[in-house]
Amino acid sequence: MVLLPETVGWMEFVAATWPEATGRAPSALDVDTFSGWHRLGVPAGVVRDVLFAEAERRRYDTRPGEPALTKAWQCERALSVAFAKHGTLTAGRGGA
Repeated sequence: MVLLPETVGWMEFVAATWPEATGRAPSALDVDTFSGWHRLGVPAGVVRDVLFAEAERRRYDTRPGEPALTKAWQCERALSVAFAKHGTLTAGRGGA
């Protein structure tokens, strides 16, 4: 669990979640992918869940000692499915 102050922004949250899920620092390409997800309006919680799920799924298939998840773009498909599911589950909910 990433312990960050409540005032942290979307990018900082996702950039802090990436090393926890993958064990590596985000590259410039990863940060660019994160900013694209942010522009699409994907909630940070959905990104966090997808990063951990994809890292776990890929760990099952990798050889010992190999990194499971190396690039953020490897999560694109799972993220689009999760974001669509999130939109379906929250559609029509009132803000009251």
